[in-house]
Amino acid sequence: MHLFEGDDMLSDFAARHGLSLGEVVEREKLAIHATITANASVTAAYSKLADAELGDPAVGLLLNMLHRNSELAEAAIVAFVTGSGSASEVVSRASVESSANIAFILAGDTTGRLLAYFDHYFRSVDRQVKAWRKESSSLSGADAQIHNASADRRQEANEILRDFVKQAFGAQHLEQWPSNIEKRFSELGRGLSYRTFYARMSSEAHGDAEETIRYFVGRLQSQEVFEAMALETVWNSRLFLYHAVANFLDASLSYCRRYGLSEAGVGIARLRADVERELENIAKHTGSGVEELGR
Repeated sequence: MHLFEGDDMLSDFAARHGLSLGEVVEREKLAIHATITANASVTAAYSKLADAELGDPAVGLLLNMLHRNSELAEAAIVAFVTGSGSASEVVSRASVESSANIAFILAGDTTGRLLAYFDHYFRSVDRQVKAWRKESSSLSGADAQIHNASADRRQEANEILRDFVKQAFGAQHLEQWPSNIEKRFSELGRGLSYRTFYARMSSEAHGDAEETIRYFVGRLQSQEVFEAMALETVWNSRLFLYHAVANFLDASLSYCRRYGLSEAGVGIARLRADVERELENIAKHTGSGVEELGR
């Protein structure tokens, strides 16, 4: 994987995502540089691993999870720079949850936790199909046939994947996957992060009323207050974006530490410090809208 530097990296990012390279994209140079560099550095270091490290069944699959997470982080950046702040928040949240999953797996028996991650998915599909069959049980005729056949295919595909994983990994100790993201955060020692920024990030993903209420209240105020509230929304979206990038870097660092990728880890740690400083700068601009109502 070729690692671009500086303006070349920005140009490549813009070209890959069909963006015009201008001030808006350049303003997020740090997020772009950090995400691309971390992904490329880890991938390059993985390619140099010795056979002993590659013997870990989880090492390649976790790298794939990091790759998918980097796509989420890039997508959050693209959404933000194209003016789709709400979409950026949703994707940022997905990236943070992906990072938490990766970090949780790396924090213990990687194979056991990876298999627990798979098993959690398989069981979820089982429940979905069961609920599907129950909901469609009142149907009859052609409608019933269509739903029954579709549910059968879904269950069959799930069993095929489950059997493949069992054959590939053999008999392994299967840990219990935490039932919700809150427990994963807590077991990683990051319960406070869940209660603060992650809970706020979830608002847009769940279609909560916050932004509609803010719009309603803002429109009844002066133009100055309304604009201050609108600007706060933009800064919050940017804050969530950089939280996503920070969490992706943390997950990448966990991978580097687990598999002894020290050189890549040093560079990613420097980027993580840069992102932390940017988060501190962004935080200075949040909370500037609603407060105007009390003045």
